[in-house]
Amino acid sequence: MRLKPLLLVLPLLCVAVLLANEISIQNLSMPMFDEAGRLTKTLTADSANGPYAHPILKNGLVTFHTALAEKITPGATLAFEEAVYDKIGAFVEGPGAIRFASASGDLSGVGFHHDLASGRLKLYRDVRALIKGVNIQGQKADALILENPADRAWVITEAIITGPVVATDVVLDKVRFDKVETDRATYSRADGTLTLASPVTGWIKGEKTVLGGQLIQIKTGEPAPAPAVPAPAPLHP
Repeated sequence: MRLKPLLLVLPLLCVAVLLANEISIQNLSMPMFDEAGRLTKTLTADSANGPYAHPILKNGLVTFHTALAEKITPGATLAFEEAVYDKIGAFVEGPGAIRFASASGDLSGVGFHHDLASGRLKLYRDVRALIKGVNIQGQKADALILENPADRAWVITEAIITGPVVATDVVLDKVRFDKVETDRATYSRADGTLTLASPVTGWIKGEKTVLGGQLIQIKTGEPAPAPAVPAPAPLHP
């Protein structure tokens, strides 16, 4: 008979442990630092609910901080509607909309996985991008968001957008096209190009033309300075 109280207490302890592993936080704010102890990002959300190791964030925002002359200021942002935050894996992922906005370009889509450590961002559908004045629409994207050593700004350094892909406001050989279509577009900030995979179809004032059988490169600006530290492995198809 003396065992009965123990049998009742054990389930209560189990419930208490489970509840202890659940969190419910309003106005979450989580700073992130690099190996040198410098503030690089802040993850915020209206709320964080669920298991402690991977809570669900609502109306989340990653703010990328720019550090110059020992002054840290907010820069680019990555906003999402809802995501699971994996504390151990250091990533956020979710089925909803997400948008990276910066002075150098924007990238958005629906359904995503973003590695907070490596800067890799995968978008799974309805991709929209604005890179150096070129508007791009596609189905999927695989991109890298890294800090530019020259000005400490966080930028899109690489992006592979697969399709069908439609790009507007495109100038090729000094000819402005209303739009061009391809199956794949690759952006490289290092050499300042947007490469369209052949075959590429273009439209000028409603008239269609097929543009060659080779890769077409669009210069998008001056090449970026070489990184001061080894960069992550390049993206692959």
